[in-house]
Amino acid sequence: MRWFFKERALTAFTGMWEQPRIHMLFMKFPIDVIFIDRANTVVGLCPNIRPFQFSPFFPRAHSAIETPAGTIAASQTQMGDSIQIG
Repeated sequence: MRWFFKERALTAFTGMWEQPRIHMLFMKFPIDVIFIDRANTVVGLCPNIRPFQFSPFFPRAHSAIETPAGTIAASQTQMGDSIQIG
C-alpha cells in the first residue's frame, strides 16, 4: 500500500510503512528509508534518497520504513539494529 502526502516534507517522528522496494517518482523532497526483515532487523539503509530515484533492492527485506531525510544519521541507525514498531 502506498500513501500519498500533500505535504512538502515529512515531520520528525513520522514514517510510512512500505513494500521492500520503493521509488521516488513524483516525490518533491528527499527521505531516508530503513529496510527491515520479518524480525524487524535492519537489513538495508538508504539515506537521503532524492526525488525520481529508485531504492536499491535488499533481498532480505520484508518492509521499508520511509522517514524524514536525516533520520538515519540522527538516530545512528545501523545494519543489524532491531527496530521496535508500535
